[in-house]
Amino acid sequence: IEHLRNSLEVLTEVLGKVKSGGRIYVEFPSPRSLSLPRGGLNFFDDHSHIRICHIQEISGILLSNNFKIIKAGVCSSAIRKLISPIQFFRVMLIQKKLTLAGLWDLFGFADFVYAVKCE
Repeated sequence: IEHLRNSLEVLTEVLGKVKSGGRIYVEFPSPRSLSLPRGGLNFFDDHSHIRICHIQEISGILLSNNFKIIKAGVCSSAIRKLISPIQFFRVMLIQKKLTLAGLWDLFGFADFVYAVKCE
């Protein structure tokens, strides 16, 4: 959704397609990424990013479209944290360039909202 100028309208349209009991997971770069180092972690490292999203904003849209928030916060998966350093070195070895993109989970780069549509 950070790639779309009309991301909130698109999200609202998608929510209308979810059936009762259906679930939705929305993940997006955190505003905290603005203070992270350049090289793959910073929001502006991806030139196609045009909109900063906030958990409260996305949650508000979900709530106003008859969704119940199950969980929201910083993306933090133990498995992804274990894989992050491997991804970091894989990119360095294969692409022969230094990028921090594989370390997103370690630095709290992304936020998420997970919700279910009420019946």
